[in-house]
Amino acid sequence: MNFIHNKFVAILRELIVPQLYFIFKDNNKRRFVFNNHSLRYLCHPYNRTWVNERIVEVPIALHYLKTHKGKRILEVGNVLKHYTNSEHDVLDKYEIEPGVINEDVVDFKPKQKYDLILCVSTLEHVGWDEKPKKINKSIEAVKLLKKLLANKGMLVITIPIGYNPVIDNYVFKNKFHFTKEYFLNRISRRNYWKEISKDQIQNKKYSSIIMHANTLFIGTYYK
Repeated sequence: MNFIHNKFVAILRELIVPQLYFIFKDNNKRRFVFNNHSLRYLCHPYNRTWVNERIVEVPIALHYLKTHKGKRILEVGNVLKHYTNSEHDVLDKYEIEPGVINEDVVDFKPKQKYDLILCVSTLEHVGWDEKPKKINKSIEAVKLLKKLLANKGMLVITIPIGYNPVIDNYVFKNKFHFTKEYFLNRISRRNYWKEISKDQIQNKKYSSIIMHANTLFIGTYYK
């Protein structure tokens, strides 16, 4: 029964989501505020960002990519190269593409340290989507990534709340020990977002129909 339901939802999603682009495409002209920075929303065909949290998390990641231009940069999870041209290192266990390092994040031992490490909607899958599940693997991954930072290096991780309840618990109990924490909340059906404090969070649900979060977490760590 679940299989039939999931198939129906997937078909419905494929019929509806592409059509929503024509309603939401003007979001590209609008802006949102993150950490006192005014950033432009991103409506992009890859992963159909107009209906999900990527509309804000990709611009946030690109902001850090821009501010660290010319530095040593590692991205965990092959995400940003679908949205921009960049020569930074990319680590992804599963996506086999030119220039992508196919290693498990907890086994990665590069020869150099990094000035910036980015992880965009990837950490929630580490250990959780593996068989068997390894629910503490995300903690191990973050500890390792911190060790890969150069002096004064920065780690930036985005996590959609509601996808992985274990990692949500780690976030709200500060188990990752980030230096700073930020939360963005989806405030309208037009996919507008607003930065809020942790105690202002009301909707932690993840939509299984459209496949989007209603709250996005951004954690930063400075070495």
